[in-house]
Amino acid sequence: MPIILIVLILFAGGTGVSIVADNSLPGDALYGVKVGVNENVRLALAISEESRGTLSGKLADRRLAEAEQLIAESRLNAELALKIKTNFKKHADKIVKISSDLEAKNKLESVGEVNSEFEARLRAHERVLAEFRVTDPELQGEVSALLELVRNNISTANSASIGVEAKLVAAGGPEIESAAKGKLKATESKIKEVESFIAKSKAKSKPETTLDAEARLQVAKNTLEAGKVKLNAAQYGEAFQYFQKSIRVASEAQALLSAKIGLEDKDRPDNNSKEPNASGTLRVNSSDKGVDVSGEADIGI
Repeated sequence: MPIILIVLILFAGGTGVSIVADNSLPGDALYGVKVGVNENVRLALAISEESRGTLSGKLADRRLAEAEQLIAESRLNAELALKIKTNFKKHADKIVKISSDLEAKNKLESVGEVNSEFEARLRAHERVLAEFRVTDPELQGEVSALLELVRNNISTANSASIGVEAKLVAAGGPEIESAAKGKLKATESKIKEVESFIAKSKAKSKPETTLDAEARLQVAKNTLEAGKVKLNAAQYGEAFQYFQKSIRVASEAQALLSAKIGLEDKDRPDNNSKEPNASGTLRVNSSDKGVDVSGEADIGI
């Protein structure tokens, strides 16, 4: 192992500076340690292409969470927004490259999994960003630009998932049957994971936030049951697609709950006012907007 990597691992894993840096935001003194050391070490330790793709999605997700915190604090300016968007794009581009490499190796399921998980995270942030109420024109411009960036990447990730799913279904044969049965187990495991996450998060989240997550999880469960019907009818391609959609919706419920808890923590206990904050530029209320949880728009096969 290269000496520099050993040094980075020791620094990232064994110092208080590194731990504190992990909670920093763009503009903070230790943010460079967070993205330049801590995250690079994690990427270096991600051995497989699949794990690097998944981690890149998590790091891109991290950038959006940072942006949302800065928006909530009216601290997001053009300089910080550019820094966030540039780093986000770096990780999003890695996912595209890794997906291409995996597809070239005919690892189609892995391509679908990486992009479906990324899409779920992006859809959660799309909802969070859309719920901000901004009165400052410059800040509103940055929020709108972030929303556009997120929506463009949702489209890219969705297209990648749909493309590989179509290839899997078209291939048919025992491969798609095996893939569908394996995806069923993965879906049931994911739903249990999200159920547990929601239960453990109830004490930290607002009632309406928990209800929203539970409603989305119910959509995932309904989609799972629809997939089981297709599986029992030996319609393996459609079953696989339903299971993949179920995982995405469950992941979105988890990501959305996590994102909103992060913002609600900043808003507790005396900051529940809908009035503009001290800077007079922003007011946020994540429960102001109703959200469609029927699943029809997003779950359609």
